Amino acid sequence: MYPSEKDLGSHFEFGKNWQRLVDQLEKPAVESSMRAICDFMGRSHLKGLSFLDVGCGSGLSSLAAYYLGASTICSVDIDPQNVLNVMRVRKKFSVPEHTPWNVWQGSIVSPGDFKKLPRADVVYSWGVLHHTGAMWEALDHCTQLVNPGGYLFIMLYRDAFLAPLWKRVKHFYTRMPRFVQSLMCGAFAGLLICGAILKGKNPLRTIREYGKNGRGMSWYVDVTDWVGGYPFEYASAEQTIRFLQERGFEIVKISPKPDGKFNLGYRGTGSYEYLAQKTERI
Repeated sequence: MYPSEKDLGSHFEFGKNWQRLVDQLEKPAVESSMRAICDFMGRSHLKGLSFLDVGCGSGLSSLAAYYLGASTICSVDIDPQNVLNVMRVRKKFSVPEHTPWNVWQGSIVSPGDFKKLPRADVVYSWGVLHHTGAMWEALDHCTQLVNPGGYLFIMLYRDAFLAPLWKRVKHFYTRMPRFVQSLMCGAFAGLLICGAILKGKNPLRTIREYGKNGRGMSWYVDVTDWVGGYPFEYASAEQTIRFLQERGFEIVKISPKPDGKFNLGYRGTGSYEYLAQKTERI
């Protein structure tokens, strides 16, 4: 019998994948992550705000919050390797031991773990909740952890025509031996490179500058994450907005703006970023 999709045993090995990012992580990538957070939130810093990083992965976003002046930081992840990744990141960037930054292993969809998590002014979960095996439950728990007047900053995969097919691909990946997984990642990377060439872009430049122009991520680490990232769920912007509004949130920003256009999802489903604020009365 296969384990529940909520359990770590059914998941893609995100921790091992993000370990490679930690090895590559340099200051420009951290600065890129800081810009991404500030630009989307419309702020120049996080001073005076507590920051909860749900599904912290490599710890890059938590490190960005540290440099942006967050008053306290809590990084939580179901994968013990990601807990080690965050500790390595802290050491690599010489974060003082007395810094109010807690790191621990736990699951946002585990009632026991969820109840132990602190409330925060900013609850951040970028590209994580759709990999928990219970996306709506995970999102509901995140909404409960936001302080009144605070913010929920999340990214979720969007619905697309080929999203069900991608789910099968990812599930297949997690059950295959290493050499098959490598072939799958290589094939997808090759398709992306060919696509860039056909558009007249220099793929080597795209790969080299990937971390500088995005959230500080690594191109091939992201490719591997995309092909293998299972469990996998997705939602329309309308579904997510309605879900958040029912829980007392006002949508501050969504990117890209929903336009109702058909999305094939041949390179992946795409995603929506949401910034929502919890009303004071909740």
